[in-house]
Amino acid sequence: MKNNFKVIKSSESNLILSVRDGKNYAILKVAQRGNAKLEKEHETILKLKKFSKIYSSFLPDTYLDGKINKDLFSNKFYFFQKYLKGTTLSQLIQKNKIKLNKANHISNALIEKLILIIEEDLKNCVNQKPSEIFRKLIMTEFQNLIKRPHLHFVSSNLRLKIGNKFYKNLENSLERIFSKKIFLAMDEQDQFLTNLGHFNFHGENIIISDPKDVKRFKLIDPDTRWKVLDPIFSLARYFYTYSHDTAEKKNYYIKSNIFDLKSNNKTFYFKTNIIWPTIVKKVYEKMFNENLLKKKFDKFEKFRFSLTYLLCLLRGANANYEEKVFFLKNNINQFKNNGVFLSLLAIQYAHEIAYEK
Repeated sequence: MKNNFKVIKSSESNLILSVRDGKNYAILKVAQRGNAKLEKEHETILKLKKFSKIYSSFLPDTYLDGKINKDLFSNKFYFFQKYLKGTTLSQLIQKNKIKLNKANHISNALIEKLILIIEEDLKNCVNQKPSEIFRKLIMTEFQNLIKRPHLHFVSSNLRLKIGNKFYKNLENSLERIFSKKIFLAMDEQDQFLTNLGHFNFHGENIIISDPKDVKRFKLIDPDTRWKVLDPIFSLARYFYTYSHDTAEKKNYYIKSNIFDLKSNNKTFYFKTNIIWPTIVKKVYEKMFNENLLKKKFDKFEKFRFSLTYLLCLLRGANANYEEKVFFLKNNINQFKNNGVFLSLLAIQYAHEIAYEK
């Protein structure tokens, strides 16, 4: 029987297709530029499912992997993944399918299961110093960030005013974080760094088939770029969903003097306005309120969450950086740019960690 294909997503790395054979559906992933990334993803899914019954129940089955020997996709790696009926968590929120009075309950139910999953990661701990790993990962993202055009304010010595509050530059906050007693004391705790995990629990990767029974979700698309990482990073990605989706859908704009060449002000000011529909914004804020998680964590776990969430923001600013600035109504002082948007969040969050007692 003839197969029918539908393109779901196409990126520089991968092509994702929905494949129909009669009444049966599957997801086909094909590498578009090099095979290593997709091969690593497939290998990670197999490893997670093999070592953990819990992971196996949340990850979709894969099958028929190999390399294509036809035309444009010659020698490109591919694998099939079981088709999952349902809607992503992000889509449910954006389509107003999650009611405000249910948001906390739903998020708590999901967090409970996500914590259960990351506890499996602790079976693969590695003997490395958390202070060294966190410093390396965070500073790598920071060094990449300050090389970006439009983001020079991140390391500027000019004063930064974000909203109604003044901030020192990001490097100042990072240095303060790395010198905190609790940061160095992580090295004295039981091992928690791992070399195998999903690391990518954001809302577009959580597939929910029945909004009335959210605990029966599935996870897709593990992030395989990390050699060693804190499992709590996976949860940080969950809470990063609001910022990620806001940037991806461009549901914000920024007022600032950063591009105003006539300004002689010694202060860069920024004010971010979020423009989701009001009810959607409120549901996002309730579902991804960090306090929902921090109630379940001890002092060190809370601090580790803060570090991993900061890493999410920094990584997000780099991964979603745009060369183009979208000015609103030809106004040099109102614009959209994902790199600037996420960098501002990183500056504020780093300051919060640095000066928290």
